[in-house]
Amino acid sequence: MKSRFDEIVGLRIYLAAWVAIDHGLETAGFLNPTNALLRVLLDGGSSVAVFIIISGFVITHLIETAHEPYGKYLVRRAFRLYPVYIIACICGFFTADSWVRLAAMSPWSHALGWSEYTQNILARAQQLHTNPLGHIAAHLFMMHGAIPDQILAFSASTILPAAWSISLEWQFYLVAPLVLFGLRTRTGVIWTTIASLMLFIITKNGYLGEHEFRSFIGSAVPYFAVGIASRLAIGWASGLKLNPLAVSAVGCAALLMIGKDPTPLLVWTIFYSFLVWQDDGLLSRLFRFLTAARPIVLFGEASYSLYLIHRPIQILLGIAAITTIGRTQHGMLMVQMAAIAIALLISLGLYFGVEKPFIRMGKQITGGRSRACMADVASPGP
Repeated sequence: MKSRFDEIVGLRIYLAAWVAIDHGLETAGFLNPTNALLRVLLDGGSSVAVFIIISGFVITHLIETAHEPYGKYLVRRAFRLYPVYIIACICGFFTADSWVRLAAMSPWSHALGWSEYTQNILARAQQLHTNPLGHIAAHLFMMHGAIPDQILAFSASTILPAAWSISLEWQFYLVAPLVLFGLRTRTGVIWTTIASLMLFIITKNGYLGEHEFRSFIGSAVPYFAVGIASRLAIGWASGLKLNPLAVSAVGCAALLMIGKDPTPLLVWTIFYSFLVWQDDGLLSRLFRFLTAARPIVLFGEASYSLYLIHRPIQILLGIAAITTIGRTQHGMLMVQMAAIAIALLISLGLYFGVEKPFIRMGKQITGGRSRACMADVASPGP
């Protein structure tokens, strides 16, 4: 079993870019898909769902291979998530009003869905002004995604909308060791499965309150479970002599027949098939090139920062261009895509200047290994 899956690191840059493109399209007023490509690009939520699956896979891999005490494990996870998260939240806090202004200045108020979009932005900003200390405190502890809207409205998304998934990630970090401990025996598997299903059902039915996104761990149980099962099964599965294209085709066909919203599982099925059953065929070589080539892996390592920082940059660049080249929807879309490119360069700087030093610091504090492990560089942000 290899200690690092570069293919997963590479996949993350495509997922982060997918979310950023979705947000860029929304900012330019393209809120309703008019063709199949636009429908996919505006489905950034599916990208986040794949990130959740990756989280289940990666943290399971870390716990199964590192065998760290709970305290050391949690400290290293905090040093992995927190520094760039705080920087991005500060940027989000100071661009919240600019986002409202950008939406109000945009001349495509006639666009379908724009009124609802701008009202949602305004409601978040008003909540941040109404109860700034409550939202700041919730974000400082990375528990904003777990707080129901009935207690703190728009808790998951006031300061930085994308950060709801960071809260979800942190919630998973807190309970993952207990979950995996429960899966070590047959009886434990039964009780862990029952408890997880009960939590999912209770959350889905709103008994624990309403959440704007899938930001409370109970609502993300199925995706985390897919990731955990994928990692636990990889040793057994890799021993089978199967064709990755055939496995992908069969798995996708089954999902399309039974799945209500199958896109995240379709993406993961194709990716996992080629991850596990790589051969010397053209498609497997292409898969390795697209996910494990050094430039792709490098961008993948910076994808956490890209996921968090792209929105504030899109807002600031949008404000700067709204009266010139951003006066039309297509002009603003070009500005938004340029913002993503700028955000990617900034993300590389954040990865090397912030993420890596703090990852190293977390290892030094806990007495961990000096060699980078998969979970350090591939821990899913969103």
